[in-house]
Amino acid sequence: MINSYENAAMGHCELVLAGGYPGIGKSSLINEIRKPITLGKGRFIHGKCDQRKSNTPYFGLRQAFQELVMQLLTEPQSSLDAWKQRLTDALGDNGLLITDIIPDLEQIIGLQPQVTELNPVEAQNRVQMVFLEFIKVFAQKEHPLVIFLDDFQWCDAATVNLIHYIFSMDTLQYALFVCAYRDNELQAGHRIYQSFRKLRELNSCTELILKPLEFNAVNDL
Repeated sequence: MINSYENAAMGHCELVLAGGYPGIGKSSLINEIRKPITLGKGRFIHGKCDQRKSNTPYFGLRQAFQELVMQLLTEPQSSLDAWKQRLTDALGDNGLLITDIIPDLEQIIGLQPQVTELNPVEAQNRVQMVFLEFIKVFAQKEHPLVIFLDDFQWCDAATVNLIHYIFSMDTLQYALFVCAYRDNELQAGHRIYQSFRKLRELNSCTELILKPLEFNAVNDL
């Protein structure tokens, strides 16, 4: 996983899928990399998917970026003004698409104008395009961005499709997506299984399967 972060820090976009049974230690392992990343000026944000919100688009990403926005709101006004300019330049007239997902962002960029109505397919494509540009604002050489999504087996389809879109576009740099999931639950027939399988096939994807410690390892501890 550290290798994937190092690749991201060199300008790549990486994906790590961490699978294992409930309670095996996936979240604990991933959170262990938070400290070295933040000490190295990287950004580490965390969202948790929820079985009750599996039909709510971008639920886990909303949590993660709400956390980031709250961090930004503690910065001096001069810094907030700079963030406002960067975000406004990136989002253009489509800022409302992101503030609808991440409401606290409005405290930085202000009220956003209404967007032109499109048919459902075009509207989805537009949201993905704008979300990608939004993430690019924060994923920078000086501050690589790690997005950790926990309980990914309950992730909404919109998020899975967005991640696949981001990697298919191949324009995002300095970013690492880490998705922890219960591999015993995400099997053929699961509602996002086909989309998830596409993520596994990405060239930038590394998959980790955590297994119980063997007797000798426990004995050594």
